[in-house]
Amino acid sequence: MASTQCKRIDQTAVQRSFGKNASLDEIIKHAERSLESQEIVDKSLAVVAKNDGLPQPVFGWNQITVVTGTLCNQGNDKNIMDSHIWAGHIVNGFPNPLESLGFFTLSNKSVEGVEAGVVYSSENEAGVECGWLLAFADSKATGQRVYVECGRKNKFNNIKWGEVKKKLEKAGKTAQAYDAETGTSVNAGIRGFQAKSAVGASFNG
Repeated sequence: MASTQCKRIDQTAVQRSFGKNASLDEIIKHAERSLESQEIVDKSLAVVAKNDGLPQPVFGWNQITVVTGTLCNQGNDKNIMDSHIWAGHIVNGFPNPLESLGFFTLSNKSVEGVEAGVVYSSENEAGVECGWLLAFADSKATGQRVYVECGRKNKFNNIKWGEVKKKLEKAGKTAQAYDAETGTSVNAGIRGFQAKSAVGASFNG
């Protein structure tokens, strides 16, 4: 898979161990490891039970869909410009700002699945305001899918999330976008099984 330069940061051991050069495969593997966390399991169950009024003691791990994500950013820190959740509940929100690395988790009842999107913005290396879009889904209706876009920020000023949803549901398990005018790019992938998915994405430019 395509490689991306991911800056090393020293705040946590996780970030230190991630390394300077992370491929998309490595980014997704990091997100997959989050699915093994008991804390993530417990929080995901609790969030779904609370939001849907379900009795948590009889509500099991095999009854929910969980999507964890690792985002790798090369370039200036990025801020959330917009986001949308078609299905699912936030366990750990999209990182804002997105520095070198960021992490998120969404969960929902398995019958409904998870489907969401986020747009980040910042200046590129030339000082031009740009945007990067990531959308993803894991549900019985859609399967596992990711969709990405990038380019000038004004492209995302009045984003039509309904159109993004249509494009997402026709997309595959990997996605790449490159905008020649701004020199920005984004690569993303999703994988997993039994309604437990890991999303990885790299934002460049």
